[in-house]
Amino acid sequence: MLGGVLHILVFAGFIILSIRSISLVIVGLAPDFVMPGFGGRVGDVYNVLKDYAATLVFLAVLIAAVRRGIFRPERYAVPARYGHEHTTEAIFVLGLIATLMVSESLFEATAVAAQVQKDLHAEFLAPGTLVWMLKNMLVNTPLDRLQGLHLASYYIHDLAFFFFLCFLPMGKHFHVITSLFNVFFMRLDKGNVKPVRHGVSTEKLDSLESFGVKNASRISPGSTSWTFIPARIAAAARTSARPMPSNAPFPPALSPSRGATSPSSTTPCGASFSKPTNP
Repeated sequence: MLGGVLHILVFAGFIILSIRSISLVIVGLAPDFVMPGFGGRVGDVYNVLKDYAATLVFLAVLIAAVRRGIFRPERYAVPARYGHEHTTEAIFVLGLIATLMVSESLFEATAVAAQVQKDLHAEFLAPGTLVWMLKNMLVNTPLDRLQGLHLASYYIHDLAFFFFLCFLPMGKHFHVITSLFNVFFMRLDKGNVKPVRHGVSTEKLDSLESFGVKNASRISPGSTSWTFIPARIAAAARTSARPMPSNAPFPPALSPSRGATSPSSTTPCGASFSKPTNP
């Protein structure tokens, strides 16, 4: 239950804060940039929403890190036959998310603290949020130090943001991105989800050494993993994998009657290939 709630909070936070992260990248090139449609009252409402979202995501990340590193549920243990556990990667990813939340909040908190010291109109910060607490901690900090923290938090946020995007496809947390497509293309009709493997009941899944397709080497014409591959590709591969009968003629492009006198022939598009030998 708690794990599901934490995932929902982090996922919803990513959706809300994605606009802010993209805006911060462009702000580095155009300091006065405002995302189209987010000016005026809409922008004020969004700023309050994203401040609370960043705070909730930060708290969810802390709780998830404690669950992963200290009070680990038994279901987090990975049997040896299924490979190694992902605790180290999970803690690393949670650290990246926390870095994004803190750096974004610190970037805005230092700007508002500087506005207060200069007796300028300070932007409204939602009470109880992470950025609100950081602003109260830094309100009496010298301006030159605020400027340094402001720049440092910006670069830390952008470096962590782009590193995270490059790191995600290489680990198990790629679902942070693919989940958007999974939700959009999910089946709405209940009861038509394909089984993990046909002919194997749910109770017997733990007895399987593996299932599904993790990489290209796991694909074979005789396996049930073909349900994960488009039917046209699967049919073509099955056809090419069938053994050639001993009395089968050469394909037209390789037939000796067509004038092929060398070990290799040329296709109409100019590609060369070796002539197979009849079994």
